Amino acid sequence: MNIATPWLLKPTSQAKQPNTTVHRFFLNHGQSLRIAAELLGGDIAVTLVADIMKALQAEPVPSQQTLRRLIRLENLLFLQNVDDPDSIEAGLFASIAPDEPIVEDICMLADGLREALNIAIDSPDIAAVCTQCGSHRGSPFAIPAIGGTQ
Repeated sequence: MNIATPWLLKPTSQAKQPNTTVHRFFLNHGQSLRIAAELLGGDIAVTLVADIMKALQAEPVPSQQTLRRLIRLENLLFLQNVDDPDSIEAGLFASIAPDEPIVEDICMLADGLREALNIAIDSPDIAAVCTQCGSHRGSPFAIPAIGGTQ
């Protein structure tokens, strides 16, 4: 751990070391994800990232609720809801110039989160959770937008 590691992700014992690619991704990129979420989804998205970080600290395997939140964050980073002109995401996205350096960072975070989720979902422990709750992508279960309900 280095001094820049968010306190929420610092393990308190050996048993709480990051167990999945998602844990490791948040350990390495949690602060950047928070900034990207704020730019693309406002305060609600910042709360979403904080909730994910808190849950990952407590869960050796992400729960159904945490997986749903992770997919909501993935949808935010991949701009899934910017086509709705009444959404928070559309307004915030419109305020970002395409040539701003943060755009490339957000793209890299989105790709990294998707890769971490894909690897994690292939693991037996998380695949079992996904099967129980239908929180994998391509599921018939609706994952609400940032402004929606959980």
